[in-house]
Amino acid sequence: VEALARGMDQWSAKRHGTGAGMDTEWAGARAERVLWRWVVGIALIGVIGTGCVVQIGAQDAFRRRSRADFAMLGQLRTLMPDPPPETTFVPVLLRHRPVQTSSARFNNAFVSAASVPWAAWAWVRMGYGREDLLSTNLRPAMGSTFANVDGKGFRYVSRWGGARGQVEPGGWRVRWGRAVPFAVERDGTMRLVRRLQIDSADGEAVWVAMPIVVQAENEGRIRREQTVEMALPGN
Repeated sequence: VEALARGMDQWSAKRHGTGAGMDTEWAGARAERVLWRWVVGIALIGVIGTGCVVQIGAQDAFRRRSRADFAMLGQLRTLMPDPPPETTFVPVLLRHRPVQTSSARFNNAFVSAASVPWAAWAWVRMGYGREDLLSTNLRPAMGSTFANVDGKGFRYVSRWGGARGQVEPGGWRVRWGRAVPFAVERDGTMRLVRRLQIDSADGEAVWVAMPIVVQAENEGRIRREQTVEMALPGN
């Protein structure tokens, strides 16, 4: 029995180590596991923290962009509270950028509803509660939406189509007599465009009056400082 016990002790010593050696090995392994847990934990905290910051930043940017779009609608309704039936609103300048960070790509992801073809018309109809109104969009980075411009109007073309299938593949014709162009400055101030400068067929610059805006100004419904004259972009 004693021989058997000594044999088992020897086997156990070879297998697991004995005394201080075994304790040292076990303590080292445990310390290594603890260290790795700390390293992994710190890395996860960094990843999760970064993700939370990005999410919070994106949500704040969406809120700021949404508030700016509603503010634009408020100004539009103040300047033109009762547009004639079948009026088409035409953004010709959108300089206001409520989202400003060091990343241009991040900023450009939060564009105005008036910049997106499938949102522009819905934005206007929601603001006025009317189904007989339309709006073109303006996003120079995606190409001009103005084609075949002349003294009577232009053809609206969009890379992504338009309002509920109302836009044919070649776009639709917008008459100046039914158009209300507007411009939004960097500080968010909106003005209606009373005259637009366009290029004629022979290359000469021609000024075209916007009848709906001019009439509203002549009748005293809007003031001269609430209107502006400018060149048509991408013409």
